[in-house]
Amino acid sequence: MPHLRSELDAINLDTIDRPESTALVSALITALHDVDEAASADFIDASLTRACHPLYEAVFRSVLRYRRADFREVRVNGVNILEARAIDERYNATKYLCGWLENIPSGDLNGISRIYIIEANMEQDFAGYYRPHFALVTITWLTMVGPTSPIQWLFRLRHELTFYHEIGHHKHRHTLGGQVPQQEREADRYRGQIMLLAHPWLTRIGVAIVRLFRRRKRED
Repeated sequence: MPHLRSELDAINLDTIDRPESTALVSALITALHDVDEAASADFIDASLTRACHPLYEAVFRSVLRYRRADFREVRVNGVNILEARAIDERYNATKYLCGWLENIPSGDLNGISRIYIIEANMEQDFAGYYRPHFALVTITWLTMVGPTSPIQWLFRLRHELTFYHEIGHHKHRHTLGGQVPQQEREADRYRGQIMLLAHPWLTRIGVAIVRLFRRRKRED
């Protein structure tokens, strides 16, 4: 604890002196948060009351968003999965995600610190994201219909596609996911490869439908 605090206190949060500074701050504050959430909250609150670079501020607010008490946690094949307690357990979100993990080559998961499942809401403009500095994946879970509704099958397909896409960012060590078209295409290709292995017939049908729509669009 004292070493983590002294390292954080030594960093000038007004500006980013070196390209690796953001990664360093992210690693230190995440480690402090894992050891003592109250101490990390105190440091973050104090930092946000004074001048703080927007990138550091984004890192701090992201850390504050995840308190372990708000999640159900399991560890599967060396990966921590944290499901928000706000999600009804009848959705079996963690169970499904564990099944999707089985479709991913173990080497592609190396380095991932944790996977979060959070409840989707109308204010979010994302289905999931990858945080390279934290090496964590977050996916949102749609709960607008009940856990036994047939529509949940479509929602789960969306969640699975999103999950593989975000793992693709980690696999390719992307640092600016969502901002670089080339990186998004690489993550999409990875998603397609895993889906083809996990759901070969469904993937082929989906590809055929997309090609049909593209052909008709060109004809129009």
